[in-house]
Amino acid sequence: RFLRMKFSIQLIMIFIVTSVLITACNSQEQPENKTLAEEVTDAYEQIEEEKNKLTATKEIEISVEGMPQIEKVTLLDHRTGKYPFDFYTYYPDNFETETTSSGEGDSFIFNMNEARLSLTIFPEGRISSDEEMAELAKELLQTSGATEVEEIRGMWHGHNNSKLFQIESGEHNGIYYYWTTSFPYEYADGFPPREQIVKQEFTIVE
Repeated sequence: RFLRMKFSIQLIMIFIVTSVLITACNSQEQPENKTLAEEVTDAYEQIEEEKNKLTATKEIEISVEGMPQIEKVTLLDHRTGKYPFDFYTYYPDNFETETTSSGEGDSFIFNMNEARLSLTIFPEGRISSDEEMAELAKELLQTSGATEVEEIRGMWHGHNNSKLFQIESGEHNGIYYYWTTSFPYEYADGFPPREQIVKQEFTIVE
């Protein structure tokens, strides 16, 4: 009799555990098929969430004349839909910024006294090939007063008696853009590591 009672208790326990597992499985939410509108809404919410993660300022370590240095940088946020593509970046606090627009494109300028970095985004269709961009880069350097213009690993370099010049181009979904750097020789130690912050932090937002 004791064995029969023990066996019955075991059967009851197995039944209870099985019932709990079945209930738990049935209670799990099944994946739902989202409409296109819901997917678009989720995408925008994700963008807003990412936007909220960006801090207005932060600190970045750079190397100046071989010595590590902490640079405080500020957010430049252009995720507004106003330009050919949305982007953001950070720039050093000792840079002054300005924005200009014309039929040739939108330019975002970063000045550190006599040194300058600028980002220019062309209107869609203004430049249609890498070859066309290369010819324009050479022309821009020559117009700026640079001599002995040469291309090295996809970047165009030039100089004159007082300044160094450089142009670096990029392309996003058929839209071309380029960075222009110019600075006096005496800025060769302090400006390049700081202008690299702007380029490295540059992020295009889909």
